[in-house]
Amino acid sequence: MKIAFVHQPWQRIVHGAPQGSIPIWTAEISRRLGGDHEVYLYSRRFGEQRESEVADGLNYLRIDDPFDPWFAKFVQPLTQVARRGRSPFTSRFFYRQYYRRVARDIARRGIDIVHLHSFPQAASIIRQEHPAALIVVHFHIEWLNFLPPRVARRQIRDVDLIIGCSEYLAKQARRALPEAASRIKTLINAVDVERFTPAGRDYIDGDSGGTVLFVGRISPEKGLHILLEAFERSVEKNPDLRLDIIGYDAPILFHVLKQLADSTVVASLRHYYDTTIFAKLRTWLRSRYPRRLRRLRDTSYGAAIRLIAQRRLATKVRFLGFVANDDLPQHYRRVQLVCLPSLTETFGIPLVEAMACGTPTLASRAGGMPEIVDHGTTGLLLPPFDSEALSYAITELMSDVERRRRMGEAARRRAVDRFSWAIAASALLELYQSSLTADDGSYTRRRVNC
Repeated sequence: MKIAFVHQPWQRIVHGAPQGSIPIWTAEISRRLGGDHEVYLYSRRFGEQRESEVADGLNYLRIDDPFDPWFAKFVQPLTQVARRGRSPFTSRFFYRQYYRRVARDIARRGIDIVHLHSFPQAASIIRQEHPAALIVVHFHIEWLNFLPPRVARRQIRDVDLIIGCSEYLAKQARRALPEAASRIKTLINAVDVERFTPAGRDYIDGDSGGTVLFVGRISPEKGLHILLEAFERSVEKNPDLRLDIIGYDAPILFHVLKQLADSTVVASLRHYYDTTIFAKLRTWLRSRYPRRLRRLRDTSYGAAIRLIAQRRLATKVRFLGFVANDDLPQHYRRVQLVCLPSLTETFGIPLVEAMACGTPTLASRAGGMPEIVDHGTTGLLLPPFDSEALSYAITELMSDVERRRRMGEAARRRAVDRFSWAIAASALLELYQSSLTADDGSYTRRRVNC
C-alpha cells in the first residue's frame, strides 16, 4: 500500500532530526509503517534542500512553491478584510500552490492513502487531482472551531477519515459537525518509550528542595502565570524548591484564542494582549528593531512572565529556552515533578514524555489531559485557574518521596501500555483499513488490498 504524509507548509523536514510535535509524529509513524508499506513524506523545499531522497526506506519529497510566500504576505491580507475574525490558516488559498503540486505528484505516483495534517481545505485539491485516493485529515488542535459550520462542511466534503489526537478533540469535532460523526475517529498521541525512559533517575529531594519542570510554548493559555503564583506559595513552605521552564516564546494569536477557548479563558487572558493601535505598533516596532528600540516597554506575555519571576523568584526560576527533542529525556529524569497547568489543551505531549521517564505529573482537568493522567495513580489533576490547589499539590508531593516513587513507576507502566508508537501505528492502520473497507458508503471510490 502506498501512503503519503503531507507536512504543514512551514515545516523544514530533515531526515533523522524532526523538531516539533507533528514532524516527530510523522517521523515515528512513518518509520514503523515503512517496513510493510511504501511511504512518502511530502514537505516544502527550503534553500538548498534536495528535491528528493530515500532514507531508511522512506521517500522524502520536497516541493517548490515560489509564489505561495508572496501571496501569503501581500495578497492574502487583502482577502482577510472580508473575513474578519477568521484566521488566514482557514483560507482555501492558504499555500494553495504547495498543495496543488503535492496533489499532482501524489496522483502521478498512484498513492492509495493521503494523510494531511490540520488543513482540510487541501482535501479538495487532492481530490481534484486524484479522485481514487483515501484522504485523511489529522487534527491536533480544535481546527474545525475556527470555521463557520457551512465553511467547515465544505472543507471536509472530500475527506474520508477525520482523526483527532484525543477523544476530547474528536468529541468537539463531532459536536461541531454531527453529520460527519461517523467519519471522526480518535488516535491517541504517543511517545518513544525506548528513548524516554526512567534510566538513571531518582526520586530524592523533598523537604530539602527539588525541581518542578514546565515544558511547552510560553503562551497565555499554557497557564505559566498560574504556575508561578502557585510556585511562589510553595517556596514559602519549602525555600529550596526550584522551577525550570523549557520552551520558547510563541503566544497564541488573540483571534485564534477566542475561537479555541471558552469565554472564561479568553476573559482571563485578555490583559496579556495588546488591544490598542498604539500598543500593537509598539510591540511590532520592538520585535522588528529589538536592539535599537530595547527601551520600549515589552508588553508580550513572555516579558510579563519573566518580570514576575525576576521580581519575586529571581533565584528560584530558570528559563532554559528551546531544548532539542533528543535532550528532553535527561531533563524529565532529573526533576521531581512535571507540571502542565494549561487552560486549554487538546492533548499534552509533555505529560506522556514525563510519564515515560517515570516522573509524576500535575495537570489541569481541561481538554485532553484527563485522558493521560490517571488521577491519584500517575499524578494529580487539578481545577484550571486554581493556583492554591496547584501549590498544595506541589508541596504535598515534594514532601513525599515514596508517593512520588509509586506514581512514577505507575506512570511508566501506563506510558508503555497505552502511549507507545507501536500501539499508535497499529491503531492507525486499523483506521485506514476500516475506512478502505467501509460498507456504509463513506468510502467507495476504490478499495485496495492492505
